[in-house]
Amino acid sequence: MDIIWSYCLVAIITLVLVIIRLINNKILKNFMEEYPSGKKYVIFKKDFFFTVAKIATICTIIINVMTVYGHSRLNVSSIVMTILLITMCLLSGMSFVALNEDKHFNISGYELEESNIKDIKIKEGKRKVTCTILFNEEMNGYQGMEFYLFGKNRQLFIEQIEQI
Repeated sequence: MDIIWSYCLVAIITLVLVIIRLINNKILKNFMEEYPSGKKYVIFKKDFFFTVAKIATICTIIINVMTVYGHSRLNVSSIVMTILLITMCLLSGMSFVALNEDKHFNISGYELEESNIKDIKIKEGKRKVTCTILFNEEMNGYQGMEFYLFGKNRQLFIEQIEQI
């Protein structure tokens, strides 16, 4: 397969991700209008693209170190594809969580109530909070969701989650 087809495939997937992102932002905007007392937090979801980008980065580093060590030409296409995959990962992973006092959630476009949540696990790190939410029932193929929260509002997020 020519490398141009790989670039086309990545472009198509990126376009689909942009459309999904726009839909999720519209859903979040409606949620915030419905619950004006809600708080919005920026998150980074740990999902399929995150795993693929991590593996691709490691493989690209190994391949290019071995080619340079073997006095061969550097594989520029693998570097470009890895950068495109990392871009897709950032586009897919960056999202929002919105919470309100009535215990309604909006996580990446999915609206949840307290009754939909089986368990919430929070792990505090030095610069991030890792949150794992398990659902009572499968929702659109998800049995749970794991995400990272960065920034100044980490403590406020933890306090709101602990009230649930």
